[in-house]
Parts: sequence; structure tokens; C-alpha cells
Amino acid sequence: MSLRIAPIAVVLLAACSRAEAPATREDAQPERGSREWLVQTARSAAPEAISATAAVVAMRDSTMALDTLEPASAGSTWTCFADDTTTQHEDPVCADAEAMKWFAAWSTGNRQGPRLAGMGVVYALRGGAVPSDTDPYMMRPDSGGMVMDGPSIYIAMPNTSAYQGLPTTRRSDGPWVRYAGTPYAYIVLPAGNR
Repeated sequence: MSLRIAPIAVVLLAACSRAEAPATREDAQPERGSREWLVQTARSAAPEAISATAAVVAMRDSTMALDTLEPASAGSTWTCFADDTTTQHEDPVCADAEAMKWFAAWSTGNRQGPRLAGMGVVYALRGGAVPSDTDPYMMRPDSGGMVMDGPSIYIAMPNTSAYQGLPTTRRSDGPWVRYAGTPYAYIVLPAGNR
């Protein structure tokens, strides 16, 4: 009888040895809103080749002031914004130096718009949300709620004539222009399904 039990015991021991080990502290995800979580979500907005060396910032409440969580590595011109923990959606982005000029003009309420020297690029590979697709000055959504984007790349051009011929209403199958006819217009390029 003990000979029959021996093969079963071997199978059980082998199965137990293959069972997953309990999660260690290293495997655990950082707590939502912690500094580590903010850095991790910010870096997830762009390809690793860009985000790994980018500066990481978090917006302080609704003041538009930026707190630096991690400085950029030498030579990097990218800035990644951490997720806004006050919303129910994920919205981290990574912006190049020209796109940061766009953000600086917009965040100060400059009605003349940004003065870009070249194309500005923003990665939003986790998706995002804005209050309006047509009014760049709207800070809170109307009763319809936030307008949600899937994973996207945003492109701001120094000359708004570059947007001529592109659709000006939301679409998921190709590029379109958000804030068309304003100094803050930019191209929304869908980059995958959410």
C-alpha cells in the first residue's frame, strides 16, 4: 500500500514546489497617491526610451504649480506629469520642450496662445480627459462630464495653418484637431484601444 501512495506524494510535492510564492514587498504595487506611485504612473504615459530619463512633476491641487518629483537625466528635454489623483480616470502625460511652452501659456491663461519654435509632442498612452474638445479655456466640464481620450499622441504645431484639412470633431480612426480655430489647437492622434 505504501508503494501506491509514494507516486501520489511525489506528484503533490512537485505541484507544491511549482505553486507561486507569496508576493514580496518588491512585487507589491505602490500605494495610490504615494510619491512612488506618482512617478510610476507618470513614466507609463510614454515609451520607456523617453520616460526613463524625463523629469517627473506633479501638479499641486488646482493651482497649476508644479512640484518636481524627479529631475531629468542629463540631456533629456522631456517632462512627465503624474496622474491627477483627484479624478477617477488616469491622465499622466509626457511632453517635450515645445509642448511645455504650450502648457506654460495655457496654465497662465495667456489668450495669445503659445509661441512654439517647432512641433510639440505629448504622449498620453494611458488616455486622458479634458473638459471640452472645443474650448481650451474651460476648466470644468458642463453637465455632460469630462471628455475621455483613449491612448493618444498630441501634436501642437507652431503655425495653425498646419491643421487645415484635418477633421475638427472627435474620431477614433485617425487624427483630428482639438480646439480648432483657437491659439491652443492641437492634433489628437489615437494610439490604440483602451
